[in-house]
Amino acid sequence: VLLRRTSDGRLRQHLATYLVGNVFSLFTPGGFGSDAYRVYAVGRVGVDRWLLAGVVLRERLVGLLGFLALFTAGSLLWLHGQAGSEAALRFGAWAGLAVRTGAVLTGVGTLAVLLSPALRRRLAARLRARLPRLGTLVEHAAFPSIGEALTVLALTAVMLASWWLGALLLARDLELAVGPGYLAALLALTEVSRFLPISVQGIGVREAVFLTGVRLVGGAGEEGVLLVVVLYTLNMTMQLGLSGLGLGLRGRPA
Repeated sequence: VLLRRTSDGRLRQHLATYLVGNVFSLFTPGGFGSDAYRVYAVGRVGVDRWLLAGVVLRERLVGLLGFLALFTAGSLLWLHGQAGSEAALRFGAWAGLAVRTGAVLTGVGTLAVLLSPALRRRLAARLRARLPRLGTLVEHAAFPSIGEALTVLALTAVMLASWWLGALLLARDLELAVGPGYLAALLALTEVSRFLPISVQGIGVREAVFLTGVRLVGGAGEEGVLLVVVLYTLNMTMQLGLSGLGLGLRGRPA
């Protein structure tokens, strides 16, 4: 919908582009392959790709902020019930480093989202005078209205809640000794780890993060690996299915 407002074309075409792009997120760090594909595909019709990149960056920043909020809420919920325990102390030290890292990763982009329109226009104008493309990116990385921002935030909250509930059901089926608050924090941290340059979707990095998190609270590492493998296999299967649906929509006559 955000891309539809910045370029011509039917909503179905933009939906197809988004769905097809899912396949590129399967083998790129942080799923950025999907973002790059969307910018490239929509930009082929003559729209400024830096403008499109700003819109996609806006969406990505909301997702990062959502994961950071989920991590913070889950950590506080879990620490409240584990105050003073050895596991809580270990997790607290680990989580502190993670929160600081997440703040650095999202800080610059968050400013672009939260700055007032006047300040944003001033910053974009100065950047355009020296770096025209970067100025365009900053200008379009902020929401044009509060209503649109709240809509995207609400959709992000629904997605995160669904992701967490699915993982919680799997954890209970596997009888994994991880509480709901800790699981929420661990899922968020696992997702953020995919944005590391060394991360490749589905190969090692997030599984190692999840395994470490489970072991920190005395859980069985093997069960943690089983949970994350099942969870992400289901996720990747769904992404492939959506990509196939996107190809079908793109191939249908208008």
